[in-house]
Amino acid sequence: MQISDRIKSIKPSLTLAMNAKALELKEQGVMVTSLAVGEPDFPTPKHICEAAKAAIDSNFCRYTAVPGIRELRKAVCGYYSNQYDLTIRPENVIISNGGKQALYNYIMCTVNPGDEVIIPAPYWVSYPAIVELAGGVPVYVEAGPEDGFKVTPDKIRKAITPKTKLFILNSPCNPTGAVYSASELEGIMDVVIGAGLNVFSDEVYDQLVFAPAEMASASPYFAKYPEQVSMVRMGTVCLQMVFEKGRRHLSVYETPYGNMSVGVRTEQMTNTLGESGGVIDIKYALEIDHAFTGRNEFHIEVQEMSSSVTLGGVAKQTPAPVQ
Repeated sequence: MQISDRIKSIKPSLTLAMNAKALELKEQGVMVTSLAVGEPDFPTPKHICEAAKAAIDSNFCRYTAVPGIRELRKAVCGYYSNQYDLTIRPENVIISNGGKQALYNYIMCTVNPGDEVIIPAPYWVSYPAIVELAGGVPVYVEAGPEDGFKVTPDKIRKAITPKTKLFILNSPCNPTGAVYSASELEGIMDVVIGAGLNVFSDEVYDQLVFAPAEMASASPYFAKYPEQVSMVRMGTVCLQMVFEKGRRHLSVYETPYGNMSVGVRTEQMTNTLGESGGVIDIKYALEIDHAFTGRNEFHIEVQEMSSSVTLGGVAKQTPAPVQ
């Protein structure tokens, strides 16, 4: 069987390689704490399990609309309204089967061969892999410990060329945990929006922010520049609630009627390459408000697990209360 050059170019996932090594060592009796995959060691909250069972028992297991169940997308709109005072429409929301699908669909809809994509480093390893799969060219902007692992507007400005089309922002950052403040985000957005670049803001860990850091979302910039700014965030049945095998992500794009913009193209991509959520969407997303029940307890448990960890010599502090 012929294997395409495109697939041959894909590098093995370093994250999965590390996880496989950790599992191998555990089988040998070695005590290992693996930080490779985002997988807490405590179970899925009971109310999520019960909702999933109820959805199956009620035969809620048919194909759904490509961008996701409309009630779920309405609930997402409510989430943005409550969390960020942002008004969006269900038509702006697409539910995906994980963050990689959301990123892949977006990149395939916005990046042409030869286009440059700026990626702050350190970075999630899937960013450059998917950019390269689309024929794009990753351009790395380094941010070391001396910078708090945060890129600056000046560094980004110097990396922009006539071929630059996209800037990928990840805050809170995987793998460093760096969280950009509102003023830092403003400085970055001034540069990239001013340069006419698209912005993909990966905010999947927006509910895992600990004091003194405060979450600064790209949501206000989506409101001002909907044709340039898109966001991806974990849904309430995802990692935040420890439902690994049924994780869902929500993506927010601009999809104005009569304009084949990125949101519409992304929906077409989803329709072509795979379905949106089915049973594990758990009818109406467990009514998102209820899905966040126990979120404070989750924060506390994570804090207890990491209470002895220090970053830059400063111990982690008590989690900020969830609004």
